[in-house]
Amino acid sequence: MAAADAGYDAREISAAWAVSAEPVRGRGSNAKAIVMVIGYFVGVFVVASILSASPETSILGLPAIGVGLLGAIFAWLTLRDSNPPLAEAFRIAVIVLVVLPLILALVGLGICVVLLVGFRQGFQ
Repeated sequence: MAAADAGYDAREISAAWAVSAEPVRGRGSNAKAIVMVIGYFVGVFVVASILSASPETSILGLPAIGVGLLGAIFAWLTLRDSNPPLAEAFRIAVIVLVVLPLILALVGLGICVVLLVGFRQGFQ
């Protein structure tokens, strides 16, 4: 060992290792966080589906999804320091759940425009 060869005793070496050793995050913590976030959003959509299925509570389906999204944003912001992998998983989920519907809407709009132009040219 280079530290022992340099003249440090075992007590000093172990003290240096104790101060400098940091926990290493592995793939397991990230995978667990992603599974937890997927479970969270599946739960949110199950609750929204149950609320939407009943005529008395059908108006509460969309607000339930909004509350779930706000809960995910809150979890992302509050877990940044205490559980970074879980906070990162919530951040990615929030971005996907906001951006994906916009992309799908734009694709649908593009398909409608192409079909409309094609039908208009076909009828002339």
